[in-house]
This record gives sequence, C-alpha cells and structure tokens, in this order.
Amino acid sequence: MNSRLPRGLWAVASELSVRDVDAWMHSAAGAAAWTFRRPAEGDREALHCLRRLREHAAWLAVHGRSDLALLSQADGLIAGAQSLPWECLADRLHARPSEPFPDRRRIVLGAAVHNQGQVEMAQRAQAKFLILGPIWQTPSKRGILAPQGCEKLHALAAHDCPVLAIGGVDRPERVQQAHAAGAHGVLLLRAAQDAPLFQELLCAWRESEDAV
Repeated sequence: MNSRLPRGLWAVASELSVRDVDAWMHSAAGAAAWTFRRPAEGDREALHCLRRLREHAAWLAVHGRSDLALLSQADGLIAGAQSLPWECLADRLHARPSEPFPDRRRIVLGAAVHNQGQVEMAQRAQAKFLILGPIWQTPSKRGILAPQGCEKLHALAAHDCPVLAIGGVDRPERVQQAHAAGAHGVLLLRAAQDAPLFQELLCAWRESEDAV
C-alpha cells in the first residue's frame, strides 16, 4: 500500500458490480487513484470487486466502509454524511493492529464535506484530506446540494489539508479551473465510465500541472 496522497484525477467506482469491474478499470485507466462506493451487490461481491481493484490500483480508497477498506487493504477510507460517525471511523483505523487487519495503521482517513460544520467535524476526526463538492451542478445532487463553486474550493485549499474537488467536472476547462483554485485532485464519477472523455480530462490536468 501507498500512504502518500496522490495528486491528479481520481476515478469513482459507484454501484459497481462483479461483472462490470474489469470494463470499469479499463475505462478509468491512468487515474492517480480509484475510489469505491455504494456497492451494487452484497458485501461478498463488493469485497471481490475491491480485491480486483486492489490488484491494479495505483491508490485505492473506500467510501464509508471501514470493514471493506481493511479487508481489501485499501490505502484510504473516505468518511461521508451517511457513514458511521467520523471519529468512530478514525478510532477504528488507529486501533492497535491485530489480525485479521494487520495494516490498519496505514489507511489514510479523508472526509467528503459540503459545509463549514463538516470541515470542523473532519478536523476533529484528524482527516488527512478533504473532498469538497459539488463544485458545479451535477445530476445526483440537483435539488439536494447547491454548487460550492471554485471560490469556496480556493478558500479551503488555502489551508494545510489537501482538498480534492468533486461534482460537475465533465469538461477540460473545469479540470483546469479546479486546478487553478488549488485542488490537490479531482474526483470523476460519470466521466470515469467514458474512456475517451476520461483521457481528455487527464490531459487537461497534466497540462495544468506542466503550466505551473
């Protein structure tokens, strides 16, 4: 496992099934990290998917499920609004290592945040990175969460904790805008299922890095 937090594009595998995992990995090839959330099937199938991802991922994180993160030897665990209390997740990761979870100390805790209250919760849980979103309007959050915008991303990224952007990043200029606002990386969900678009967005991030 690699504890260093990768910069760049992170591909989000959401509602991934066993039969689709190989095709998804092909589509999201080249990502700096893969994350796994909302399994499409039961826990056994979810663990099978995660172990397949683990074989090929440069860096792997699991959303919300500390048990799956530990069993799959993931690199990161992402706390969210519907997960267990964030401090509970932190306590489980920091507990004394023992079988069958010998690598638990090496899993990095992050938190998906949407407001200042959640940022403070993440700080209390000693999260090592934040995911802010949605930056732009996105179908899954329409009518639920208002877009945060690049100004909030820039303000949060000005602090010491690395911040990644998520939500509505579906074109090269938005990747570049997130990079310019100080994002450590960008999470892509729908774009990770579109191989040509994903490669286009990868190029946009690399061009932004080269321009610095």
